Amino acid sequence: MGKLVLSCLTYILVCSASLTGAWRLSGPFGGSTRAIAIDPQNRNTLLAGARDSLLFRSDDAGASWRLLPFPSATPGTIDALIIDPETSGHFYAGLDAGDSPDSGVYESKDGGQNWQVIPGLRGLRIESLSISPIAARVMAAGTSKGVYLSNNAGENWQRVSKENNSEMQDITALAFDPTNSTTIYAGTPHLPWKTTDAGANWHPIHAGLIDDSDIFSIRVDPKRPQLVYASACSGIYRSEDSGESWAKLHGIPGTHRRTHIITADPRNSSIIFAGTTLGLFKSPDGGRSWRHLTTDQVNWMVFDPTDPDVFYLATEYAGIAKTADAGETFHASNLGFANHSLNQITGVGKHLYASSVYEGRYGGVFTSDDGGLGWRLLANQEALLGRNLNSLVTASASGELFSPPAKTLF
Repeated sequence: MGKLVLSCLTYILVCSASLTGAWRLSGPFGGSTRAIAIDPQNRNTLLAGARDSLLFRSDDAGASWRLLPFPSATPGTIDALIIDPETSGHFYAGLDAGDSPDSGVYESKDGGQNWQVIPGLRGLRIESLSISPIAARVMAAGTSKGVYLSNNAGENWQRVSKENNSEMQDITALAFDPTNSTTIYAGTPHLPWKTTDAGANWHPIHAGLIDDSDIFSIRVDPKRPQLVYASACSGIYRSEDSGESWAKLHGIPGTHRRTHIITADPRNSSIIFAGTTLGLFKSPDGGRSWRHLTTDQVNWMVFDPTDPDVFYLATEYAGIAKTADAGETFHASNLGFANHSLNQITGVGKHLYASSVYEGRYGGVFTSDDGGLGWRLLANQEALLGRNLNSLVTASASGELFSPPAKTLF
């Protein structure tokens, strides 16, 4: 086994002489997951987007993942993913790479092996993507400069929010009416907006919302389109009149108020799930009462199209979590998925150590006893008394890890 080990700040690669110089991603597995999508026609195919322009694919319902050759030269965050509901292997990925020209929507028509940036959105930070439930060729992109609409599966785009509307510059959430593709909801860092004529006119829909609510997601009920939910920095809101007025739902502690995703069981719209900064909540009665299921920050979630008792969470530190019993229990689904904030690798021979920062109980000091082929968490941030390590030191002969001096802790 070769001793060459690379740190890419998010994962570790090892080189095997027996594989004639081939490289393989060896972990540590887990870390930050920003977006997740599932193929409506094939429950086994999933995509997971992460920081540093990393995109992973699973072909076995999350049991394992492989890194796709996403082309961005500038590290960014993949915050939005769509799998074409009519054509398996047709993917869209929204990249936020800041003001770099690499920002934009990328398209793959061959299962993620080759990607092209869509010309009409190049250079725009992508914060959300949505596809009409009744017209798969109608798509909307939420960008740093407003809402863009395509009526031909992304070939051409038109900005449908006014350039001079300063309130509609950063579009953090999008949702189509399930019965009318010309009705679109858009969330911003301030308030939600709505159009009923494909973007020709927009009006704010904020009655009942706390000001500066930071809308993160919007869900329109597929059977009762007048029932709309919005998740925000200030909590969860419900509308019975297509967003014209809102009522705040209570029951989730204020410490969890940043709700990144609000969705419902596809079989029963009264069963609601809310993914917050401090875990996943479930309501069996339309938001009147809630039960706390997990404690890890949830960024997004998707249901299995054939069995809604199975769903996946994209979490901030724990990677991808999967449940097969409607959220009663979860297990990590990270084999092959790696997106840690690694800052150093050290060791002697096959005894290696790596450290990560700002990852709570899922990061800290990792160790490998087989030259980097496999990793386990040796000490998390709790064991390190809430500190992050700037440096690691090993004995030159034994590979034993020494505690760094106090000045290397911050």
